Amino acid sequence: VEERAVALVQREDGRWLLHKRPESGLLANLWEFPNVEYTEAENAREWLSVHMYETFGIKCIPQDLVMEHSHVFSHLQWNLYTYLCGYEGQEERRGSAIAKERVMWVAIEEMDAYPFSVSHKKIVDALREGFQQSLL
Repeated sequence: VEERAVALVQREDGRWLLHKRPESGLLANLWEFPNVEYTEAENAREWLSVHMYETFGIKCIPQDLVMEHSHVFSHLQWNLYTYLCGYEGQEERRGSAIAKERVMWVAIEEMDAYPFSVSHKKIVDALREGFQQSLL
């Protein structure tokens, strides 16, 4: 079982940050919201904030936990905890060049054009619905 913190980061223009998974391996080339595995639940927000800065150069503050759900693969389970993050800007000199090439800022109405994994499609749907049922 992997515990994963998911970042919902929205820019001032209303666009949301998406990340394209690697070309090989689990869920290859599918789009997702940036996320990171963590081991200590009390530090999930901190792990997510550090991951966003070190990987993408994105400065953000994870705030409200807006969704919790699990996704079971044949060999693995992800427990996803999705946080709405306050966007604080971007440091061009920080982050991985490869990771930064695989991100896109996307309007919610454009997200249907991006192939998502089932677990992240659930987040897109909940985002559209305002997360009314997501913590039940």
